Amino acid sequence: MTPCSSAIHQQQRGVAKWGVNEFFGETETHTNHRWTELPKQRSSPWPREQHWMKWPGVVAHLGGEYFFRGNQKYPQTMYHMRTDNEDLCMVGSVDPRKVQTHTIENALHRQTRGWAVQIVLHGRGVKAYWEPDYPHLMIRLGVGVKAMDCTRIAKGSAGDAKVELGKKGDLIVVRGFDKEKVGKLAWCLFQKVEANVYTMKGGHIADHPIAQKLFRKK
Repeated sequence: MTPCSSAIHQQQRGVAKWGVNEFFGETETHTNHRWTELPKQRSSPWPREQHWMKWPGVVAHLGGEYFFRGNQKYPQTMYHMRTDNEDLCMVGSVDPRKVQTHTIENALHRQTRGWAVQIVLHGRGVKAYWEPDYPHLMIRLGVGVKAMDCTRIAKGSAGDAKVELGKKGDLIVVRGFDKEKVGKLAWCLFQKVEANVYTMKGGHIADHPIAQKLFRKK
């Protein structure tokens, strides 16, 4: 049999566990650095304030299919006010984000100024020119390099998007009133002239320069 004193000693001994806290002190175990989205502050849903924004009357052509569509969490309201002196469209909602959406902005720009994308060419011998005129677009990516015939791309969206060139041949501008067609045409041209990351000969989208890489000696 086990002596009584030995049994009492085994009960008091227990099991010891060692971890980071024993050496470096208490550590924070609850952190949000892995969260994809921080928790939003709670807000009272009612009463809410009605927000309004004034737009030109051309956005009213979106009609009820957009402004009064179903399954909206925060419904929109639209009033089209047309007089002899002005043509306005008032858009309202309890959610301030719903009175200024990309759909409304696109509808306005499509009827007024349209869209434009600039491709800036740089490098010795890099040039874009008409051969002899529109839409026969030729692009050369260096001295002694054979010019690329991009006529098919330039004519691809005729009527919806148009290609224009700068006087020096170092600027390609794609403009039009159809946002999708302008973007597709500009992307097709950019894929043809995308600058080499080492020599930097080619082109880039305006305001989005390409980072240059340096040659590494072995």
